[in-house]
Amino acid sequence: MLDLTKGQSIDLTKEAGGTLTKLRIGAGWDVASGKTVDLDLWLVPKGGAPVYFNNKSIPGATLDKDDRTGASSAGGADENINVDVAALANEEYTVVVNIYDAKAKGQFFRDVQSAFVEFEDTGASKKIATYAITENGGDNYTMVAGKLTKKDGALHFQAAHEFSTKEMTALCTELGASV
Repeated sequence: MLDLTKGQSIDLTKEAGGTLTKLRIGAGWDVASGKTVDLDLWLVPKGGAPVYFNNKSIPGATLDKDDRTGASSAGGADENINVDVAALANEEYTVVVNIYDAKAKGQFFRDVQSAFVEFEDTGASKKIATYAITENGGDNYTMVAGKLTKKDGALHFQAAHEFSTKEMTALCTELGASV
């Protein structure tokens, strides 16, 4: 299993052994003592509607649940997007982690600990890569983890690690998606 860093690119299909039919993109987190923070995992396709807590399914990708605490899984992912690689369109998707209603609640990534995004070949029950995303989050509440691209049946991920204070509606518009 690989530990990804900002800017790193990975061929998920190759790392899965050349055949990748089912992929799980997971996000997990803990919160600082005395805090509650609701992180949301988003998969934002260029030119389409995103997968997130209010739209749990698009062709090829489905969100399993909306975890509002980060406590649903001991050390594992709290929210997961399950991807059927064959049903996923050949295009670019952005993996985003956002703190729900952060501005109104005064919550920021500085309140989050041990946040990560991980990729698992669920067909082979094999974790492919993990990407720690908490570092240097500060007063931001949105984080573009990276770009997932499907081309010629293969999936690639480019780690971005870009924090911001953009609301998700604005970010989705900027990424060419609709909410």
